[in-house]
Amino acid sequence: MENWTVEEMKRLFALADEVRKEGKGLKKAFELCARETGRKPNSVRNYYYAQSKALSLLPEYSKKLGIKRDAGRQETFILFRDDELKKLIREVLIRQASGESVRAITISLGNGDKSRMLRLQNKYRSVIFNKKSYVLGVMKEMREEGLTFFNPYSKRVVIEGAEDKSRDESAVESVNALLRKFFEAQNERDKLDNLSDCILELGRFFKLSVNK
Repeated sequence: MENWTVEEMKRLFALADEVRKEGKGLKKAFELCARETGRKPNSVRNYYYAQSKALSLLPEYSKKLGIKRDAGRQETFILFRDDELKKLIREVLIRQASGESVRAITISLGNGDKSRMLRLQNKYRSVIFNKKSYVLGVMKEMREEGLTFFNPYSKRVVIEGAEDKSRDESAVESVNALLRKFFEAQNERDKLDNLSDCILELGRFFKLSVNK
């Protein structure tokens, strides 16, 4: 690991605090620090997590450096247990069937805590994109239980275990709807969120087109 000065380390943690207060992910802090120090974002990320773990074990040293280690930060390192992950996926899919957005659902599940909301939202989206077989397994269980939920791959609502084709929405229609929300949004944060969702929908659309 590259040599870091104490001031560089303190600056990194200060940046992490700033992006958290803005409701953004730590990735932004890593990118900013990488630009300032000439390091690679991945190197900065690895250093941050290694030092965070060390500081959590040395609270007096952390206090001496002026780096606060509160419960919100420690939560970042808590891994999802399998039962917690399954509960998250089921909850989001069930509530999406009622028309709620992933963001609204995770805000509710996080009890208004932005860092917790981001943790839940990022984990959900990561699992949907990278662990399709796992999600399909969860949905299989939900079908067998006769639950009503949203299928993120077919874009259909599954009603009591059966796909509702009458409520199917094509990827293009989804993108158009999100674009309308983007242009109608008054709040800049809402615009960015809608644009992000739009980009994700386009990614799904092109992926489906390639696989046909």
